[in-house]
Amino acid sequence: MFLNGLLFSLGAICCWGTALIFLKVRKVKDAGISPVVMTMFYSIGYLLTALLTAAVTHLTNVSPVHITIEGVLGGVLWGIGKLCTILAVTSPIGIAMGQSIQCCCNIVATFGSGLLTGESTWWPQFLGVCILMVGIAVVASPGMACTKSRLALVDPVPDVCSSQDSSELAHPSDRMTLSEHRHSVQAVQKSTGGISILLGAWLAAISGLFMGLQALPFKLGADQDSLSYAVSEALGQFLTILTLFSGARLWGLAEGFRAGVPIGLLAGLAGGGLLFAAALCNTYAVQEIGLVGSCLSQLNMVVAGTWGIGLFHEITDRRLIVVFFSGTAIAISGASLLEWAPN
Repeated sequence: MFLNGLLFSLGAICCWGTALIFLKVRKVKDAGISPVVMTMFYSIGYLLTALLTAAVTHLTNVSPVHITIEGVLGGVLWGIGKLCTILAVTSPIGIAMGQSIQCCCNIVATFGSGLLTGESTWWPQFLGVCILMVGIAVVASPGMACTKSRLALVDPVPDVCSSQDSSELAHPSDRMTLSEHRHSVQAVQKSTGGISILLGAWLAAISGLFMGLQALPFKLGADQDSLSYAVSEALGQFLTILTLFSGARLWGLAEGFRAGVPIGLLAGLAGGGLLFAAALCNTYAVQEIGLVGSCLSQLNMVVAGTWGIGLFHEITDRRLIVVFFSGTAIAISGASLLEWAPN
C-alpha cells in the first residue's frame, strides 16, 4: 500500500511538473494567447482525456465509472485553482515565484485537510512539511532572481539568468533607457492582462488553497473509487472553467479564442491530458497514503524547474543552478520526513 502510494505520487509529480511547459513553447508564447483562453484549452484537454479513459475502461470492463457529486465538487475547486495558477504564473511574478507560493499554500491546505479528517501524524511529519516548503522556496529562488532582473525599472542589473560576465554589459549602449524600459514594462503588463505583482502573488496563494482542498471531497465521501472521482473532477473543472470563460468573454477579457485554436488547442490537449493523469495519480495516492502523505506531490516544481533549465535554458548561470539543486535536496529530505508514519 505504502509503495503504491509513493509510485502514484511520483506519477503526479512528473505529470504536474510537465503539464505547464507547453505554456513556454515558443510558438505558444509568440501567439500571445490570453491566459484565460489557454486555461480553456487546458480544460478541454483535461475533459477529453478523462472521457477517453472512462470509455476505454468501460469497453474493457476494467472498472465502471460513475459521476459523483463529491468528484464534481473537487473539480470545481480544481477549476478555480487552475485558473488562478495560470493567471499567477503568467503575471509579472513569473512561473518560479508563482509556483513557489502556490505549492507552499497547497501543502498547508492539504496537510491541514489531513489533520481535520483525522489522519494520524507525529512530529517528524510537521518538521518535514516545514523543510519541504523551505526547499521549494530555495528551488524557486533562481527563477525569482531572473524575474527581478527583468522587472527592474531603471538601469537594469545584468541578466543573472545567463553566465555572461557583468563587465560585458558596462557599455552605455547595453543599458535600456528609461523610456525603452517603460515600453518593455507596458508590454509585460499588456501580455498579462494588467495583473500587478501583488495581485499575482494573491492569485498564486488562492490557487494553492483551492488546489490543496481539491482532494478533500474524495476523503470525506463514502465508497468512492479513484477513477470515478477523477473523471467526475474533469467534468466539474470543465463546467467551472467554461462558466468563468463565458463571463470573461462577455467582459471582453478573453478575446482571440478562435485565432488561438491552431496552436493553443494543441498545447492545451497535451497539457490538459497530463493534468488529468496527475489528478488521477494524486487521487490514488490520497487513497493509499492519505492527504498528509500526498503533500510530497508538490515536488512537481522540481520537475518543472528542471525542464526550464534543461529544455528552455531559462537559467544558465552555474551558481543559480547549484542553488536550484540544493533546494531540490532540501525539498526531498523534507518529503522523506513527511512519509514517516506514526507507529
